[in-house]
Amino acid sequence: GLFADQVSQAIQGRGSVGAVMYWLSRINDYAQCLATDLDLDLRSPWGKKLVKARRKVSAGLEGVIRKAPSMLISVFRRCQLPSGVDGCPPPAPSELFEAERSMVLLAGCMNFRDQFSLNEVISSTDAPVKQYLRIISDTIITDIRGSSGKKRENAMKWMEVAIRFIRITFGDEEADLLVHAAEVAAKAA
Repeated sequence: GLFADQVSQAIQGRGSVGAVMYWLSRINDYAQCLATDLDLDLRSPWGKKLVKARRKVSAGLEGVIRKAPSMLISVFRRCQLPSGVDGCPPPAPSELFEAERSMVLLAGCMNFRDQFSLNEVISSTDAPVKQYLRIISDTIITDIRGSSGKKRENAMKWMEVAIRFIRITFGDEEADLLVHAAEVAAKAA
């Protein structure tokens, strides 16, 4: 219905991830209310509408979440191009926005994975994303240590990008550790 359409538009749109998380929270609340407060099962007319809405939302979320690893790789692929004297070109803002949005959705959906049948897609996406972020962060740290001048400056910019994704995926503590590691690497060279 209209409710599922609004949520799907928020998922597919370029708007705020906060709006998507709001709608997921509302659907979760409605499901709990049907089951506990109203004591209606999912075979009731309201229950059937809720199941249909959850299926539609799950399908939209699954599509966006599945793209997260490839979007992340696409952003950092620019950093792996032959770079000449000055290092890697800066990330494309549109790629960065889309990758960050998909990563925030992936992280935000962790709380709703059972409610929206997202266990499989999150499990198959989350581990590769985390592994890739660890590898790319280590690679950039090595680049910072082994460079100077403009090349180091550009490597530090890429580290800032990696830290943004680390903060989304692993949290503030891990991101702060990476900030410290980057500072140490810059001083060591």
